[in-house]
Amino acid sequence: MSIIFLSKLFGKTLTKSEPSPESMIDKVRLMVNFVLYNMPQDTHHSISDLNLVKKCILSLASLPCVSSYLRIPTLLALTTTKPEDSAEFSLSSIELEFLKDSEVLEDFLYRNLSFGWSTKRQFEELWVTMLGMITYRFDPEMAREEIDELSVVNRLAVRGMTALLMQTMLHPVPGSPKTSTYQHFPRSQQVPFLTTTMGQRMILPHKLVFDKLLNASKLTPTYHPFFPDLNAFIDSEFSYQLIDTGASAQAIDKVGVFIHDLNRIPGSSSYCHGYYSATALRERIITNDVTDLDNEGIIIERSQQLLDDSSDDPDILSCLHFLVDLFAEWTLPESNIPITLLNQIINSVSQLSDMFQKTHHCQWMVDGLLRILINHPLEDTIVHSKLLFTLCKAISLLQADKAGEKLMPFIEEALTSDFLVLQQSALNGSFYLLESQLGCFEGSLVAILAEFVINKLEYDITMPINYIASVWAVAVTIREKFPEECENSEGFTMLLMQFGMKVLSEQSTPFMLYQFVIRGFQRLVLSFSLPSSEFEILTHLSTNQLERDDPQKCLSAFGLLMTCMYCGREGSRVINLERDQDSTDQMLAGAMDKMRKILDCVGHCCETQAKPLAAVICYLVTDFFPKEQMINTFVSEFLSPRQQNRHLISLVLYDLFQGMIIAGNFNQICEWVLLVLRNFVQLRPLSFSVWSTSVLLLCSSKNRNLSRFLPYIVHNINQVDSDMFILICKDFAENLTKDEKALFLEM
Repeated sequence: MSIIFLSKLFGKTLTKSEPSPESMIDKVRLMVNFVLYNMPQDTHHSISDLNLVKKCILSLASLPCVSSYLRIPTLLALTTTKPEDSAEFSLSSIELEFLKDSEVLEDFLYRNLSFGWSTKRQFEELWVTMLGMITYRFDPEMAREEIDELSVVNRLAVRGMTALLMQTMLHPVPGSPKTSTYQHFPRSQQVPFLTTTMGQRMILPHKLVFDKLLNASKLTPTYHPFFPDLNAFIDSEFSYQLIDTGASAQAIDKVGVFIHDLNRIPGSSSYCHGYYSATALRERIITNDVTDLDNEGIIIERSQQLLDDSSDDPDILSCLHFLVDLFAEWTLPESNIPITLLNQIINSVSQLSDMFQKTHHCQWMVDGLLRILINHPLEDTIVHSKLLFTLCKAISLLQADKAGEKLMPFIEEALTSDFLVLQQSALNGSFYLLESQLGCFEGSLVAILAEFVINKLEYDITMPINYIASVWAVAVTIREKFPEECENSEGFTMLLMQFGMKVLSEQSTPFMLYQFVIRGFQRLVLSFSLPSSEFEILTHLSTNQLERDDPQKCLSAFGLLMTCMYCGREGSRVINLERDQDSTDQMLAGAMDKMRKILDCVGHCCETQAKPLAAVICYLVTDFFPKEQMINTFVSEFLSPRQQNRHLISLVLYDLFQGMIIAGNFNQICEWVLLVLRNFVQLRPLSFSVWSTSVLLLCSSKNRNLSRFLPYIVHNINQVDSDMFILICKDFAENLTKDEKALFLEM
């Protein structure tokens, strides 16, 4: 039935007679081929809808009744007899000679890694199949064409084995790329301010803005199950399901509201370099002596032992041992492997290092890759860039000071190189070294990076965004973690501020770069790393950015403004504590100026932009203002002819009134409503007066059942039924004294 439903989903019309199993399998194969290779991206359908269709197809095609047969490449399926029962079909029945064609092997790996695996048997079948593609030694007497073909096959096999092992790290279901993502462990640590009273109060309003930012970001997903873009430090596949409305501050931070890598979009769930921090990787490594195995026969014997484990989970450690030993043999000087295969080995080692559990593996990375880096031609910038990043990671994991000293000249040379790929690899590798705080050369590294930032931190629209983001992230990290170096480097802080202000002020700035700069400034504000003068500049800048027409940039700037308010003078006066009256009045005046800017923004911007701002206003009022003093402000805003989003202001009024009712100030609300009611009654036209009065009385009502009509009324301006209006007035009058009721009826 699932297969028939799948056919109907794509409009495939079955024959009038009952379709045979073979024809149904063929139809499913066509649909799988469509979603894997021919899915259009430039259609009128949204990206989320296309991804949903793709996940639906792959999930149903992963059913045991058809999965094994659909994993076969299309070219092999044409020459393979279709089984009577597809569930009994095994990948081991495929002739390995067929897979030694590079195009067939690529199709095979892409299919199987897109489907994923759910059992140990499926994992082992895939592993053994790819193992059969490996050529352990390259004969120098082979023809050049044969070596090139073997190199392609070996490169695809290594890439497939690496991707298969990486799928064991998917969460919550290992091996299921359709339903799981990689858990991100950022290198940035929680700032102490978030544990304070005002820091805890700041979490929820920031989360509301964060959610709206994710929903407003209409970006194209870049995740590829087999060929991930490992050099992409920017991706846009946001992980909505990880955000819980009732989550604590620590749980929210896990998805990047405050704790995040500064050169990575918060909420991103696609795997790329730098996805796991050195601290998280170091905690996973188990100190244990492992004997080096570089003999070909022992390697093959070890690979066969993978099937002897009786556990239900794959023997990941043995797989890692095998690949490390294989790579160690291939990277020996006498191995003579092609340069393309060496490139793939370094890529795989960089990924697999996120899974290493033994110090032996990291030590091999340092020793073997450092030898390659020293002896490899400098002209090959691609290999050098990947070696540099991977070695930085390995040295930070082992905290190998001596190896770090040997690597320093290469980092300095890469930063002064004319090739951006070398510069960026050095920058992203330096993040690991700075995180590990290796004392022997940390000072010289910071000095080199600070000089590089001073020379390179400029906004050039021709530069790749991920390169600019990496330079910006290094600058922010140095300003936060090494303030003494900033004092030694003349103009460092000024240059950082000028760059950020220029990026935020440019109308043509891409949203991703805009977001990177905002997040960097937020980090500096939260860690109190800026002098008071720069702090005031940031506050003024973020306030002015609320006037932007772009909803995404406006929300990002609003997040920075909130951070400045909670970390600044306004946030220092914690609610319900005694404080000096003069300083309190001054802080209230400053906070009121920012609130007027926010209300002006709500008044003139579109609803998409105004809705999250209005939702957060209630939290700002609670944390920064006495509610009684804010009623006049919001009523005046509601009555203002410039206010285009009165329905949003009315919801703020409702929250304000209900908070006062809960606090036992209902009588004060009634007196105040009677005081301003005449202004509502005198509005014209009459329908607008009735609507406005109904909203005011509903906001101040204690009747919960009647208050449920408020969302309906506020979204139907000038359309209040007369009976509903009378009912609302009666409900309000019932709670008045005799004199108040007479005054109410008179109006």
